[in-house]
Amino acid sequence: MDKLSLQDATFLKIHSKYLPNIIKLRDGLIQPLKPSHKRFLNVLQGKSSPVTQWERAILHWTEMNEPDLVEYISNKIDENKKKNKVSENGINLKNSSNQKNKKLTQKQKQLEIEINHRKSGYYKQSLKFVSGGLPSLGKKK
Repeated sequence: MDKLSLQDATFLKIHSKYLPNIIKLRDGLIQPLKPSHKRFLNVLQGKSSPVTQWERAILHWTEMNEPDLVEYISNKIDENKKKNKVSENGINLKNSSNQKNKKLTQKQKQLEIEINHRKSGYYKQSLKFVSGGLPSLGKKK
């Protein structure tokens, strides 16, 4: 069962320094001292449902036979990239046909053109004016 979410796996990875004591508590090597410890054991035994993120994350992690968190997180991120069609560089690869074809008003079109011109440097280009007209093409009258 693949119930361990990426958020829960990241939570466990961040708080991994507490995992050895939680595993000892789960295995019975440490006696539960607080009511939260007793509740945690009840959740792991299936007597109550998980409420906190710790309970949910540890329950799902142990159901999956305790996979390596770093490897699991990187695999989960890769799966999400493939599912969302995102490249390695973080560029969205979705088809443009999925986007809504919206009709722009004349003012919106003009604004979009102006923005593109600013980005491209169109307004920064200098123009050369030549006085005197066009040179002849070699024909003399």
